[in-house]
Amino acid sequence: MLNNPGPNAVQVADANTRQWLTDYQPTERDDYRDAQPGKILHEIRFDELAHFNEIPHTPYYGTADATILYLIVLSETFRQEDMWSGWGIRTLSSKNPAYNPYSYHRGSVWPHDNGIIAARFKRYGLAHEANQVIRGMFDAAQRFEAYRPPEIFAGLERKGKTAGSGAWSLTTCFRQGS
Repeated sequence: MLNNPGPNAVQVADANTRQWLTDYQPTERDDYRDAQPGKILHEIRFDELAHFNEIPHTPYYGTADATILYLIVLSETFRQEDMWSGWGIRTLSSKNPAYNPYSYHRGSVWPHDNGIIAARFKRYGLAHEANQVIRGMFDAAQRFEAYRPPEIFAGLERKGKTAGSGAWSLTTCFRQGS
């Protein structure tokens, strides 16, 4: 949506995105496009493949977590104690009844995903938020042998056991132009 956003990109994107998403709000259920009233647009394409119906289900409403609106909301909530472990953003709030900091998807911290989030924060002008996530990831990396964090680690407050192994997990913090 924004190729080279400026310092006020989030404010502009916030207002423009909300209006644009309102214009594309589904009014009826469409299982092929995963659309239903109240769901946020996930992806829409206007290139030649979309024009000739070579790309399926455009527009597509699928997941809500891939839009700039998600980043705007996340930037306002991730620093709360229930989502921020001190090392990174948890996969699930510690206030959720299903929370388990040792679980793969219910409260752990994923360095790879945190890197993607930090890159998007930076891309859309949320430098402070990006730096906080990156600092948490580097602080965590210092606690692992050869500074190689695992694929995931427990979502405990600045202490915890790890699960998995994957040196690739921090590489997203360094990707440029994504």
